[in-house]
This record gives sequence, C-alpha cells and structure tokens, in this order.
Amino acid sequence: MRMKLGRFTLAIAAIAMFAVAGCGEPPISNRAVQLDDLQAETGRVKVKEQECTLSAMKRSDDSIAEIVSSPDLSIDMRMQAVVDQRNRDLAKCESDADNANDQLTEGERTDYQNETQEQRQRVAAIILSQP
Repeated sequence: MRMKLGRFTLAIAAIAMFAVAGCGEPPISNRAVQLDDLQAETGRVKVKEQECTLSAMKRSDDSIAEIVSSPDLSIDMRMQAVVDQRNRDLAKCESDADNANDQLTEGERTDYQNETQEQRQRVAAIILSQP
C-alpha cells in the first residue's frame, strides 16, 4: 500500500508540474534573467530607432536648408523630393525597429516553448524512473 501511495503522490506531483508548465511559468530566476535581457534588447532597438529617426530628420533639414538658400526656381519640386525621401527614411527606421522587435518576440517564444518541453521531459523521466 505504501508503494502505491508513493506512486500516486508522484503522479499528482507530475500532474501539478505539467499544469505549471502548461501555464507557461518557467523557473522564476531563469525567466527573470530572460525578461531583463529582453527588456534591455528592446531598449537598444528603441534607441537605435530614435537615432535613425534623428539622422533622417537632420539629413532632411540640411537638404531643405540648402534648397531654401539657393536662388533656383524649382524649389517646390526639390522640397517635395526631400520631404518624400525623409518620409521613406522614417518609414525604414520604423520598419527596421518593427522587424528587430518581431525577431526578439519570436526568439522569446521559441525559448519559452523549449523550456516547457524540457520541463515536460524532466517530469516524464522522473515518473519513468520510479519503481
């Protein structure tokens, strides 16, 4: 009877571990480090996007200043070309940041799935190793 009760308790513990793994709660310390890393990388992506945006705006401002100071009659066309290029540059900055964030998210999702699978394998190994 004692052996059956131990096996029953182990089965309950395994089910509880599956439930925790299914809820997506990997070990707190490892998860906290991963979240810190993810936040740091997300911050770096945001800074890079801001630098890209500032650079695009500066190039645009420099071009506009050059156009305004010239005595050329086609100022409107040149101004529109500069504004169009600036808009393309800004869109690229945003797109690059979105792509970087998507890659971070996909990496995080893959890591989480791998952790969950490893937890399930450890529980299965524990259950199978019991007499």
